[in-house]
Amino acid sequence: MFWRKKKIEAATVEVSTAGTGTATAGTAAVAGAAATPAVTKKVELEEKKVMPKVTIYTEKEIRQKIEALTEKENKTHFYLSSSPVSGGPLGRGAALVELNPNCPAKGQKKYILTAVSVNETEPAGKGMRMFDSNDPKHVARWIKERHFQYTKTR
Repeated sequence: MFWRKKKIEAATVEVSTAGTGTATAGTAAVAGAAATPAVTKKVELEEKKVMPKVTIYTEKEIRQKIEALTEKENKTHFYLSSSPVSGGPLGRGAALVELNPNCPAKGQKKYILTAVSVNETEPAGKGMRMFDSNDPKHVARWIKERHFQYTKTR
């Protein structure tokens, strides 16, 4: 019948704080039923892959790195936590800023901003072209809006 009391079972689990340990799970019926035998399991804990620490730059530092681009060193990248691509330490790829090789031509902008996927810690693939600009401040502002690290609130 639906009004009968159901058996409620309480379980206890003990695991050592070391890398490996023994987990013991014992159950006992609360509503007066016979106790079930204890079960012992061997548990091994593995450390997951750790992502490298990322330096979070200010908008001024980003702008200075963009302005410092030269013909020899014509690319720089910043990890993003919000973009249309994926991967990397912040989870959402990287912003790749390049000097436009056709810049002196009519109608060409100086900087090309591309959102690229990241494998491990290096940008990979062609990516998605976001926009071109002559103003490094505009490019730095776009990057800074997406270059941050989420924090836990709890």
